Amino acid sequence: MQTTIKDTSKSRLHLYLVLFVIVVLAGFATLFQLWEQDINWQIKAGNEILKSFTLQKTEHWSYTVNGTPWFNFQWLATIVIATVYQFFKIEGLIFFRALLLVSLLGLLLATIKKYTRDHFLKVSILFLPFFYSAIVPRIQMRPEFFVIVMNALLILIWQLDKSHRFKIGLSSLIILISTNIHPGVVPFLLLNVAAFLFQLSLTTKQKAGYFFLVTLCFFITPYASGLPSFLLRHLNYEANTFMPNPEYFPLSLEDFRLEDNSLFVWSWLILTAVFFIGWFQKKSRDIFTLIVFILLTLLCFKAPRAIPFALLFAFPTIISGLTNFSQKPFIQKHHYAVLIFCIFWEVLQIKTTPSPLGLTVYNEELPQTTLQFIKTHHPQGNILHAPFYGDFLLKELPDYPVFFDSREIPYDSLQKDIRAMFERPDRMMVVLQKYKVQTLLLPMNFIFSPPLLQGISRRESFFKPAEWAVVAFDQSSMLLLKRIPEHQKLIAQFEYKYALPDKSFNPNSDDVKKELMRCRQENPTLPFCQQ
Repeated sequence: MQTTIKDTSKSRLHLYLVLFVIVVLAGFATLFQLWEQDINWQIKAGNEILKSFTLQKTEHWSYTVNGTPWFNFQWLATIVIATVYQFFKIEGLIFFRALLLVSLLGLLLATIKKYTRDHFLKVSILFLPFFYSAIVPRIQMRPEFFVIVMNALLILIWQLDKSHRFKIGLSSLIILISTNIHPGVVPFLLLNVAAFLFQLSLTTKQKAGYFFLVTLCFFITPYASGLPSFLLRHLNYEANTFMPNPEYFPLSLEDFRLEDNSLFVWSWLILTAVFFIGWFQKKSRDIFTLIVFILLTLLCFKAPRAIPFALLFAFPTIISGLTNFSQKPFIQKHHYAVLIFCIFWEVLQIKTTPSPLGLTVYNEELPQTTLQFIKTHHPQGNILHAPFYGDFLLKELPDYPVFFDSREIPYDSLQKDIRAMFERPDRMMVVLQKYKVQTLLLPMNFIFSPPLLQGISRRESFFKPAEWAVVAFDQSSMLLLKRIPEHQKLIAQFEYKYALPDKSFNPNSDDVKKELMRCRQENPTLPFCQQ
């Protein structure tokens, strides 16, 4: 006779070990290098609050929109992030990210225990690898991930053996805290509350009243007056930003190609299918939950970053479906094969982390030699830089105001100008003159963009050599100084005239050899310098 999963204590021990391995692997895989660049503005904002005990209402980090209104809607999260960084630095932020994930999984395990009791181990092992895989793109040291953890706590609260008033009270507190962490995703939590209220044996009027009270907590924030516009902008993000953001790209066929991407889409689709199976297997079917989940599923196709919230909304029904599935004779008969498959699935996902494992900052695409030049020689500001360098420069060059950073909202009035200036030299000239730019920190992908005129590099089309001098470059960026009296000595000492990455030259020329020798000293690993 075939031994089933629940027949022996030895089998239960195996299940506990497998579950332990799944959680540990997930936590370990979250210890990847800190690549979330917007962490820098969050640390800066949090430090300002901790020092002044006041919340930001005006922008003062840039030279482009200095003095305009800016509300730090994520103020509570920025305080937490800044505090962790203050005591534990980069390593602490990375470990804190892993702690958040383990907390999320722990909350879900506690909830599964409440739902399934005798089938807790089997259902947990079936659920966690696919859930982890589905949310991997959103496991980030960002306020949104904080709210995902709060969402899991909300679900657990509604499974406690407490009165509905107690659950509503704690739900209100969670909404209040979450709206001061990241109000843009709190509506997902409100949908969970609505679904749970629908299941209570109360009148429609009572349910509506309780939901109204919980929703009021969504507006308990120091920035309540700006909340509607913030939410509208969040919903229509792509219309308000000029920089393509992969996090807001809709799903495409490439996301389903296993060789090009992770398993997150397939994991999400599997759990989505389990939801529908679980819903149809229920004796009492909740139409509200079905309609909302269908809408959330459609939203996930347009905005995959909603996947964690969609799965958490569907969590009770998914667990119900997995409970029925775990009792199938096939699963009972081949339980060891199922365990191995679940671990294998998670291991496949682990190798797709956004940056290499490590307790440091991932800076492969960030300025290095050019940044060191600025720190050492202090050229004149203002510095016009690639928009995606903004957060990095907030941390590395605190004495220089930035041109743009990933807070984005304060810069809404500049979005069209920024897009146009990297496409048309005349629009670039307007920006340079308007903001009195004296230094340029340009990304190499701009430098090597197709030229506007044959025989003239793109850099020379936008920044005439008679007005701008190249003084440093590295794998990702190039630094140019304006030919003004304050830069005369620096240009005379450091200008690259001949050995330039975007220009052809004779490698046998003595002038070129001298510049390449200096290039090798500044960039020992840069292939260009090894000529």
